[in-house]
Amino acid sequence: MKEVGVVVPTLGTRGEYFATCLQSLKDSNVGHVCVVCPSHVDVSKFIEDGLVHQKVDDPGKGLASAI
Repeated sequence: MKEVGVVVPTLGTRGEYFATCLQSLKDSNVGHVCVVCPSHVDVSKFIEDGLVHQKVDDPGKGLASAI
């Protein structure tokens, strides 16, 4: 079976929805979750919990450019 990867863009301003989104992805057995967000957003707890596998900092040109 092939692994599915998902890119989750966020500004980090709606923490409760972000956590729910990540948990839903984990419950759906998504294999790899990459979060794209501003560098000041701390996703370390989500990485520790196994909800996020990779973080990419937004280069300041918007989330679409970061992706």
